[in-house]
Amino acid sequence: MKKIINYFALCLGLCVVVGAICIVCCTKCESPIVEESSMTQPVAEDSQWLREVNYSLNLTTRVSSNEQVVLKDYKYLGVIDSKDAKNKLIDDIFYSDAVTIRYGIDLGVIDFYTWKELDEYYSDYNKEFIANVSDLIVVGVTEVLELTWLYKGVIYKSKAIVDNDEGIVFDNIASYALDYSTKKPRQVNHRRGRIPSSRSLDNLESLDSLDSIGGDSTHTFIFELSDMADEIELVTGEIAWSYSIKVQSVFDNNGILTYRRCDAKCEAALGWACEAEAETISGDLYSSPYHEFAWAWAFGNSSTTINISFSGNGFSITGGDHKASGTDVHSPRYYQ
Repeated sequence: MKKIINYFALCLGLCVVVGAICIVCCTKCESPIVEESSMTQPVAEDSQWLREVNYSLNLTTRVSSNEQVVLKDYKYLGVIDSKDAKNKLIDDIFYSDAVTIRYGIDLGVIDFYTWKELDEYYSDYNKEFIANVSDLIVVGVTEVLELTWLYKGVIYKSKAIVDNDEGIVFDNIASYALDYSTKKPRQVNHRRGRIPSSRSLDNLESLDSLDSIGGDSTHTFIFELSDMADEIELVTGEIAWSYSIKVQSVFDNNGILTYRRCDAKCEAALGWACEAEAETISGDLYSSPYHEFAWAWAFGNSSTTINISFSGNGFSITGGDHKASGTDVHSPRYYQ
């Protein structure tokens, strides 16, 4: 009987120890600090961030040069489930020794910097940028990945803020690394003239497209200058920046300007900046035999603010790592 009691006491003691261990483990898993893999919700197989990660992983198989930044691996760390976890993540991403990359004038050359080094030049901008990134983190929604990168034989690790719909919202490497495996930045600069179909120009000003213009006009001139959106990609397959400038001028049988239009569009991902503008300098409708116009574009890392200002006879540009501006003239007199 005594042996039975001792055996029962021993079993009871073991149960208490095992229960205590379980409580400790559960408390650790519930910690809001995102450090180890703790899937607080399953990975959605159709999520945008997973598609971007797979694109980056597949990039590795297409690259034979060590000049290209490639993604080697990733680990899902879970959902940001508290304000404390959010603050901890921001500290991890932007701590002074955390490494990020920037491109200079030559887009093929990458420079690695710590945030401490960047603060020496862009302290005010960095504070604003970090605050903007923090605002994009939604507790209970935003997820976190640990990404492993390879460049010139060196391994770099980063923590990416991701979203099922938005993809990789921000990462110190993924938000800046360009994909040069199969594509190069390509600028398109050309003019062309054509003879529209035989229709009246009475309603020309209200038309959105020149495809249906007609009649009494003899020449339509189109000036285009752009970096094509599908030519400038990050390693995730997303657009880094793009701009498109298009100027259209129509002249009648007498060589008089009857229609003019200047369009400029641009977009940029988080961490990049892009601006584009186009304006008429001179050339009056129904009286001038020419259309003189100005154009300008600029893009680069968003550490500096880009400003394009029109002075009446052209554009001036401040900011931007890459930029250009100029003027041109459309006129049947110069049409070949």
